[in-house]
Order: sequence, then C-alpha cells, then structure tokens
Amino acid sequence: MCGRCQKKPPAYERMWASVYYEPPVSTMIHEWKHLADLSLGGVLAGLMLRHAPDWLAAERIDYLLPVPLSKERRLFRGFNQSEGLVEHLAQHYGWRILPRDSVLRADKPPQSTLKSSERLRNVRHVFSLAQPLPPQCNILLVDDVMTTGATLAELSETLKKSGAQNVFCWTLARAQMKN
Repeated sequence: MCGRCQKKPPAYERMWASVYYEPPVSTMIHEWKHLADLSLGGVLAGLMLRHAPDWLAAERIDYLLPVPLSKERRLFRGFNQSEGLVEHLAQHYGWRILPRDSVLRADKPPQSTLKSSERLRNVRHVFSLAQPLPPQCNILLVDDVMTTGATLAELSETLKKSGAQNVFCWTLARAQMKN
C-alpha cells in the first residue's frame, strides 16, 4: 500500500491491475481510446481475463460498473472504453452490469491532461447516482488505466455513500508508482 493510501485508505476494498501501463500495452490503449481502433477492445479484455485478480473467486460480485464518462466526453470519443471491457468480463463470468446511466459523471477536463496534484481536485464530487443502488450490493468497478487512483477512489466513495456494501476495482493497466 502506498503512503497516501496508508494515511487515508480509499473507499474500495480491493484494487487490481492486470498489467503495467507500458509498451506495448500503453500503445494499444492509446490507439483504442484516442484513435478509435475498436478491434483492440477484445484483445485488451483478453489480457484482463488472462491476468485476473487473485482474490476474485473469494468475493461476491453482484454488479459490474464501467467507470462512466460524462455525456460530453462520450460524444467526443464515440464510446466508453470501460464499457467495452465490462461487456467481455460480464460475458465470461456471467455477471450483471448496472444500467448505463445509473451513475452520472459531470463534465470536467480529462484526468490524463492533468498533473497528479490536480487529479484529486478534478474528480471531487464529479459522480452522482441517477438511480438508487440495490441495497447492500457488491460492485466491481472496471476501468482501462489507473494512474493516481483518484477517479476510482471518488467513485467508490460515492457508491458507498449510496448504499453499496463493498466496492472492488479492476483495471486493465496501472501506471508504475514513482519512487
């Protein structure tokens, strides 16, 4: 656990990244997200399935939730890359997916354009629930890349305050922590 997480533990119970965000995976993710090479979605989801969390079988997962994009960001990109990953995972494991607009995200600058110190402020109170969560449910959040963890921490906190019992996180890739 990093020093920041030791001082203020995030709201999620567990976090897993299947691979590090480095070439060739980082190049593939860039082409998928920013150049709309949708053929890479299945390949990247396959990486997640091959490098699944070691704790997955021990946890009850009631719902999957792809980290939502704002409506504006979704229109700009044309798709939510996390939804693509979730579809593959749900099909493989037989999990249910929370409806697309259950959780809304306010439009803010993309996290990838900000310095680490700005990312926490940028996602503060950015998520809201449009529909109530099933009571005491366990949710597995899925995203493509974790850098600082600010987005997953904020979304986990929102879900917990809204009645989720446990929140777990699984990302395709994670940036390596700097020493």
